[in-house]
Amino acid sequence: MKNNKFMVLFVLLFCAAIITGCKGKEASGSEAARTVRWELATHNTANTVYWRELVAFADAVRSRTNGTLDISVRGGGELPFRGSEFLRIVSDSTIQMAGVPLGYVSGDVDAAVVPSWPMMAGTAEKLEIVLPALKDITNREFAEKKFNVEIICSYGVPLQVFWGIGEPVTKLEDFRDKKIRVFSAEASDMILLLGGNPISMSAAEVIPAIQRGVIEIAITGVSYAYEAKWYDVCKWGFMLPLLGNAEHLIVNTDLFAELPEATRKIVMEEAENLKQRNINIAMNTIEDSLDGLRKEGVVINYPTDKEVDDFTKMAHEAWDRYAARGGPMTQEALAIAKEALGYN
Repeated sequence: MKNNKFMVLFVLLFCAAIITGCKGKEASGSEAARTVRWELATHNTANTVYWRELVAFADAVRSRTNGTLDISVRGGGELPFRGSEFLRIVSDSTIQMAGVPLGYVSGDVDAAVVPSWPMMAGTAEKLEIVLPALKDITNREFAEKKFNVEIICSYGVPLQVFWGIGEPVTKLEDFRDKKIRVFSAEASDMILLLGGNPISMSAAEVIPAIQRGVIEIAITGVSYAYEAKWYDVCKWGFMLPLLGNAEHLIVNTDLFAELPEATRKIVMEEAENLKQRNINIAMNTIEDSLDGLRKEGVVINYPTDKEVDDFTKMAHEAWDRYAARGGPMTQEALAIAKEALGYN
C-alpha cells in the first residue's frame, strides 16, 4: 500500500511537471508571438541629429511597449533602397515604416509635394504653417493613388541651400554649367533655369559623389550639412534659400491596424514627441550649425536682396507650371498653400 501511494504521488508529480513544462513553452511561444519587429528606413546617416531622433523615437516605443514593438532604424545606405523608393516599399510592406522627404517622392505624388517647391516655404516657421494646412489633401492624394500608408507625423527641414567645392558661388550667374545635386523634380527645374546641370541623388551619396567629381555642388539643409560633416569635402556655402524640405513619418496602414490599440496610441504619442523635437531643431540649430561650419573652414556667402527677389519671382512663375502638370488636386493644394502663407 505504501509503495502504491508513492507510485501515485510520483505519477501525479510527473504529470504536473509535464503540464507545467507545456504551459511554460506555450507562454514562451505566446510571448514571442506578441513581439513585433519592424524596420524604419531613413535617408539620414547615423552621424546626424535626425537619425538620432528617430532612434530616440524607436527606443521610447520599445520601452513603453515592454519590447512588444521593436523598431530598428536603418540609416542611409543600410538598406538596398533609395529615399525615392520609401513611399512604395512601405506601401507594399517590404518595410514597415520610413521617414519620407517630400522632395524625394515628387515622382510618385504631386499635391503633397507643394510645401517643398522652390521658394515656397524655406523657413521652419513657414513649414509649420503650410504642412498642417495641406494635411487633408496630402492624405487624400495618398489614398487616391493607392498608397497603403498612414502619416503618423510631419515636420519641416528648412533652409535647403548650396554647398560646394572649387570656386565659390557668390552670385546667381556662378551656377552656370555647374553639376549640382538635387533631390526633387522642381529643384531640378530651377537649376536648369540658372544654367546649371542638375543630378538627382540621395543625401548619403553626396560626399562620395563630390570626391569622385560627379558633382561640384549639392543642396541640403544647414543643420544636415554640419551634422553629416559635409565640411570634410565642401569648402563654401551659398545661402540662397532654395526651398524647405518636409518629411512625413509613414507606416504601412494594414500593419499598423494589426497592432493592439494601446500600442498604436503609444506610437502616435511618441511620433508627436518626435515631431516637436524636430520642430525645435529646425527653429533653433541653424545659427549654431553655421558657426560650426565656419569653424571647420567653410566660407559662407549670401545672395543680395535683389538676387533673392529675382529668384523668388522665377520660382513663383514656375508654380503654375508645376500645378498644371500635377492636375486639379495639385492646383487646389497650391491655392491652399498660397493662402496659408499669404502669397495671394
